[in-house]
Amino acid sequence: MYVAFIDESGKPTKKELTPFVLASLIIHDFQLNDLKRALNDVRLRHGLDPSTEFHARDIVHGKRGFEKISMEKRKSILDDLFNVLKSLDATLISVAIIKKYVVSSSEPDSSVRFRLESLAYELLVERLILFLEKQKRSEWMLLVIDETYSRHDINIRRNIERTVTQGFYASRWPASKRVFCQPLFAPSREYEGLQLADIVAYTVFKIYSDKPKSAIFDFKEYFEEIKDKFDKCKDGRIIGCGIKDYTV
Repeated sequence: MYVAFIDESGKPTKKELTPFVLASLIIHDFQLNDLKRALNDVRLRHGLDPSTEFHARDIVHGKRGFEKISMEKRKSILDDLFNVLKSLDATLISVAIIKKYVVSSSEPDSSVRFRLESLAYELLVERLILFLEKQKRSEWMLLVIDETYSRHDINIRRNIERTVTQGFYASRWPASKRVFCQPLFAPSREYEGLQLADIVAYTVFKIYSDKPKSAIFDFKEYFEEIKDKFDKCKDGRIIGCGIKDYTV
């Protein structure tokens, strides 16, 4: 069975001009223990607490457990996490919602948030099903999503179920029958796959932002390191399959 870990970066609101990004890390279920060991090795190598969660924004800005760690060491930690990503037999798929017209609209921000998030999940789930369509083995896929709060998660669950069962494109593909319509919402501290999905989401977020490079963290370079992990279309393109950008 495939497990698609899903996390986000940025916010689906018109108040922030930066993009809203969803990213998924797709691996086989038998790799879960190997993934846990790999991230535990990173924690051990850098003398981190075994309960340390890896989130790219926290590592870059020195927050939530990384406050007292030097920038150079935080860079080394992030380097090691990208090495884990490179070593995995995994596929990455991401969606980037680019805000252009919506920021000047009169639409209430609550409505914008719901619309952009729904659109992002619809586009992501479509590509997850396309990924399944291309596999030679008829395996199932479970979606694992970083939990937030109950009402929000319920909305996401309904949107995914609607996309899988009624989506104009997705529901027509045979592989849609092998996607569990009810995703698992879980705390990222318990799933290393969610933590790596966060790092992928933040990388794509930075690539579509104005400043992908800082004095020490170069996310263009990081993206190049994991570029080959993104799903590809039949003609070898990443854009459209591995990464879908959509302007609203």
